[in-house]
Amino acid sequence: MSLGYRFTSLIRPQWAPEKGSVLTEVVVASLILSIAIVGVALMFSSARSMVVAQGAERVAFYLAQEKLENQHRLETGHTEFEVPWIGYP
Repeated sequence: MSLGYRFTSLIRPQWAPEKGSVLTEVVVASLILSIAIVGVALMFSSARSMVVAQGAERVAFYLAQEKLENQHRLETGHTEFEVPWIGYP
């Protein structure tokens, strides 16, 4: 069955061995891009976990400081919360 035209290839004979190289380049580029994307995603994940860990340390520090201040107030006999550097009239 003829459609009335002849299919002619635009590939020159000296380029003929490189016919499949485009597919290989696309696969390699996709692999490199996926490795980069996974690396960035892992960096965001680890950064977020570090921020959460720092938040937990900050809360623990605040609670420990509050406990020490309460213990100090009990030992010195202060029953009210007083800020020594702010004078009350």
